[in-house]
Amino acid sequence: MSLQFPRPADLPPGEAASADNAGISRKGRKGIGIMLIIVAVFNVIQVIVAFATYGRYLALITEGERIELFISVALGILFILALLGVGVWNLATKGTTLKAPLVVALVVTGFSLILDAVSIVDNLATTGRLQGYVVIALQVFVIVQAVRVLRLKPLAVSASVALQETPQAETPGMPTPRS
Repeated sequence: MSLQFPRPADLPPGEAASADNAGISRKGRKGIGIMLIIVAVFNVIQVIVAFATYGRYLALITEGERIELFISVALGILFILALLGVGVWNLATKGTTLKAPLVVALVVTGFSLILDAVSIVDNLATTGRLQGYVVIALQVFVIVQAVRVLRLKPLAVSASVALQETPQAETPGMPTPRS
């Protein structure tokens, strides 16, 4: 009696996730994408409010300080665009098993978390008001979701499982319907 190995057609694809994991992955990626877009919108609102409040003082600072301010604002706007892009990328890949959008979301959100925490501390020291803590909570949500989705394992396929799923008529020594 010989050992029967499953045919490649009998094996599920190696990257196939279970139905539960696929649902968790889709919902997680959708949540990550939406939250990153919301964080980007909150950051845009923060820039607009800052310029509306303190824009009149731009004439009082030196030319070098003004250039430094505009460069930092330009970099902030590029970063906000990166948040939007990663959010849209995660929404666009919600039905896939790609890990790159999730890893990039982790990196961008971690960097954004640091920048927003510094901004909140600076705002608290300057004005005495605590503002922006909601953005921190959203970023922590994104980090938790990304780690959760990255930890999902693809469905493990072993030879014994594949042999158990092989129809009985195809096992050696058993009569086939054609015989």
